Amino acid sequence: MNNEKKRGDRMEYVKMGKRGDVVIPMEIRNKYGFKPGDLFKIVDVDGVLTLAKVKTEGELITELRHLGFLLEKEGYDREKALKLVNEVKSKEE
Repeated sequence: MNNEKKRGDRMEYVKMGKRGDVVIPMEIRNKYGFKPGDLFKIVDVDGVLTLAKVKTEGELITELRHLGFLLEKEGYDREKALKLVNEVKSKEE
């Protein structure tokens, strides 16, 4: 439908169909590589809805392997990396 620029990002207006379907505009689907069958989550924070693609197991494994490579490159072995993970987890609690 209409689009409008806001803070440098693209904003689109879409209409909900009779069955609750909302179509993600083609330009956005192409930009982010969304494909039929992709899983999304909707987060509701005080009436503001955020749509986020749920990563597949394969995508997560690829990202974790890359993270492992980066940690090794910075001199982290397995023990040191696990210690770092535990430190981050304890700060989040």
